[in-house]
Amino acid sequence: MKVIRSDEAKALNRHKESRSYYQLDGIELCLVHSTISDVVEPDFHAHPFPEIVICLEGSISVQTLFATPLTPGDLVYFEAGEHHRSLRPSPGAKLIAIKLGPPPRE
Repeated sequence: MKVIRSDEAKALNRHKESRSYYQLDGIELCLVHSTISDVVEPDFHAHPFPEIVICLEGSISVQTLFATPLTPGDLVYFEAGEHHRSLRPSPGAKLIAIKLGPPPRE
């Protein structure tokens, strides 16, 4: 077992969102904490690496072919390259997204 403490992560804070990047035995991941402040519905998009989204508070729907609602404790896994989007978030919904890959290049 290996533990990475939060103060060891590279953090990037954005409004209503906080990102931390971790590297462990050659595996890179990005942990994103988000609080939904606006009812914004992004276009379909995909990531080059797998992504896990966990609903902590409120509700949100995710869509690939069909929309599926998520409530607190629900988890969804997207394969690398799988097109998806979020729909109908409740204001103040809190999510964690785990992106299994390196951070985006700036």
